Amino acid sequence: MRLARMKALAVLSAVLLSASLASAVTVQLTADLDDAQETTCAMASSARGTGTVELDDITGQFSWHIEFGNNFPDFDDGALALGAEIAAHFHGPAAPGATAGITVGLGAGSPKEGTTFVTPTQVDQIKAGLWYVNVHSTVCAGGEIRGQVVPVVGGDTIIGVTARKLIVVDKLAAAGTAKAVYVSKDTLGGITKGAGTDTASISVDFGMLATSPTSASGAFAVPQGASDGTSGWVVNKAAVAKYVNKPAPAGPTGAKVAVIKPGKLLKIVGKSLGDTPLDVASLAEVNQVVYTYFRVVNDAQAASHCSVFPPGTCTRKLIAGGTGAKLVCKPGQADGSCVALPGSPSGAFLDD
Repeated sequence: MRLARMKALAVLSAVLLSASLASAVTVQLTADLDDAQETTCAMASSARGTGTVELDDITGQFSWHIEFGNNFPDFDDGALALGAEIAAHFHGPAAPGATAGITVGLGAGSPKEGTTFVTPTQVDQIKAGLWYVNVHSTVCAGGEIRGQVVPVVGGDTIIGVTARKLIVVDKLAAAGTAKAVYVSKDTLGGITKGAGTDTASISVDFGMLATSPTSASGAFAVPQGASDGTSGWVVNKAAVAKYVNKPAPAGPTGAKVAVIKPGKLLKIVGKSLGDTPLDVASLAEVNQVVYTYFRVVNDAQAASHCSVFPPGTCTRKLIAGGTGAKLVCKPGQADGSCVALPGSPSGAFLDD
């Protein structure tokens, strides 16, 4: 009997292990190293670097290939501008502009290649974009060049942002009106719109995914195009990009305003339930988990800013005599794996 139980447990363990391995996702990440991201060295450096990283989010296997140097345009000769390399490491957890302790040591020179295993907590940190690479020199012992390690999906840079709020109001049956507001005043400083400044070449897609115990999804599509005085992108500068759609929701999108302030703010105000409507009336009133993504495409650059509102941060109630509903979520957390993003490596709903 004991032998039979041991065999049964062995079979069950093998099945569970197989299921875990089958659901593993290899997360692709990247890092661009420069002096602008460095927080501990006051001197400018012309050295640069680039890195590719792979992370198995089940086993914790963590592999990297990093090159750096001062030889434009390759930056792969292992030379720094302000002194010889004395050390290099992965650090974390820390958002851009913040510092943290050493997590993984790196060998000297360029390229740097290696593989190790990280803990489940560290897996979550890496997927949230909270690790960075630092190369230290004799002149800048705290670090001469640095690069944040961020996930890349389908050409997008994936950035976890801490959302301030998401509010969706459905009064269509009672008053023919609806509204959606999303705001992230990001404390992590990772918000970006890319380097482009052409108002004709920037667009935004904003998506919402509510799950558990019932599910619903919606999205706003804010198209490319300079303003014609009624709708379009009115500004696309280094410090801010803004879209205005005066006839919303009758204009080209249900979004009335979209704003991106790099390192500071994401905002979208919709005068509908979304160009793909979010059915808040069908959601349960408790235990919602809500994911959002705010995807910015600017010229050839694409960045998806992702948040999650965990259980207990969202409430949904009926309004307008029971004919409408209101969903209020605040505050949100950074979602570095971008669960709701179409084509996410995690797949929609897998990280609930």
